[in-house]
Amino acid sequence: MLLFISKLFFKEGIINKLIEMNSLIKICPNCKKHIQYTLDKKVIKMKCECGFSSSMNFKTIPIGDNNNHIFKEIKIDLEKGYKFLNSDFNTYKDELINEYLKQINELESAYEESYNRNMNMLSYIQTLINNYDESVEMRNCILNNCIKIEQCKDNKNINELIKYYNKYNIVESVKIEDIKNIKTITGHTNSVNSLLLLNDGRVASCSDDNTIRIYDPSNDYHCDQVIKRHSEGITSICQLDDGTIVSCSYDKSIMIGDYTIKNAHDDWITKVITLPNNRIASCSYDNSIKIWKSNPPYSDTPIKVLKGHSKGVNSLLYMKERDIMLSGSSDDTLRIWNMSTYQCDKVIEGVDCCFTNSLYQIDKDRVIVGEHKSFCIVNIDKCVIEKIIEDKSLGCVGCFLKLRDNKTILCGCNNGIFCFYDMNTEQYKITKNNHNDYITDLLLIDDNTFLSCSWDNTIKVWRY
Repeated sequence: MLLFISKLFFKEGIINKLIEMNSLIKICPNCKKHIQYTLDKKVIKMKCECGFSSSMNFKTIPIGDNNNHIFKEIKIDLEKGYKFLNSDFNTYKDELINEYLKQINELESAYEESYNRNMNMLSYIQTLINNYDESVEMRNCILNNCIKIEQCKDNKNINELIKYYNKYNIVESVKIEDIKNIKTITGHTNSVNSLLLLNDGRVASCSDDNTIRIYDPSNDYHCDQVIKRHSEGITSICQLDDGTIVSCSYDKSIMIGDYTIKNAHDDWITKVITLPNNRIASCSYDNSIKIWKSNPPYSDTPIKVLKGHSKGVNSLLYMKERDIMLSGSSDDTLRIWNMSTYQCDKVIEGVDCCFTNSLYQIDKDRVIVGEHKSFCIVNIDKCVIEKIIEDKSLGCVGCFLKLRDNKTILCGCNNGIFCFYDMNTEQYKITKNNHNDYITDLLLIDDNTFLSCSWDNTIKVWRY
């Protein structure tokens, strides 16, 4: 009964709008009484009590310049039906999805020939999305079903459709064979260790050549600036809200803009990250993590020193949703720190985080960690290792990036290869010769572009 009501409102709405637009006759030519209409797939059937009957294919109906109102105004009828659907929606979800997808296919086919005069088909999609906002699955099916609209040569409409895809995270799966290297950026004279997307949209890189280089993606990645700082290689960079660049180095110092915290640690500093409330965190081979004040007046004395690791700390990751910081160490542990109390709440054993950028957040509950010849997925909430992917050809897995399809994890490894891991199927694929040495970091620029950097002194731009 529930499905019947929804179908009734949907079909009657289409017919009523066609009648209102004078695309369908209202009066029987034989007896001058009102004609009754029914919609059967792509065919509209006409019947009168006097015996007069006829039918016509949907796409042969006269279509005016304003036919987009058919779809726009159907929203009223759909909203009526939705009142009946809302209470027990989940019960009938699968049946409804199949039914509406069928009807959408029929409508799309019926209007295919007149599409050039009906560039506002997106309003129809938006109407359906708005009326079934509570069902992500419904929205996904509708949007994926209407993928042919992307073939439209109207750039404005294509861009609008892309916006819908991005809004609802509806994108096609990434095809590995479609990923192409479109540019190789040179300039650094030693290993490139980390990449950072700056607040103004430019990209920064840091290197063992003691410099930070700034590139402009809008100008073919032209190098706008070279910042010389630190007496030894720069391992990691981050940026404050006011635009100030923070860096750390093998020389054991941290620089906040032009201010230098000398001997911030007793050994190499491997990672520096920003924290809320004007703080930064650094970690080091001296086994410690330190919290620093990041706004003037700066101080050479840390706010807090976090101890617990028995070997060098290689990487840090702040998870805003939980207000926690994760630290990965060569002591085969992953520690979870409460950033309100600075206490270590949990310790996860058996996780060998091997490099500066080997900690990466997948979602609010899980992180992926790079190890020697493997990587693993760790559930932070349950404090368990959910999955270990081990392959001797991986080498040391140093960095990660989630691609636009929201299921593919790109891994950068120390022998210059990429590993593509599908979180849905739990399968992976390795591609060779992406770089000539250790891939140290990955950076997403937009939905179709990412960067990789390496110990081969280069940064590469990839498009897919």
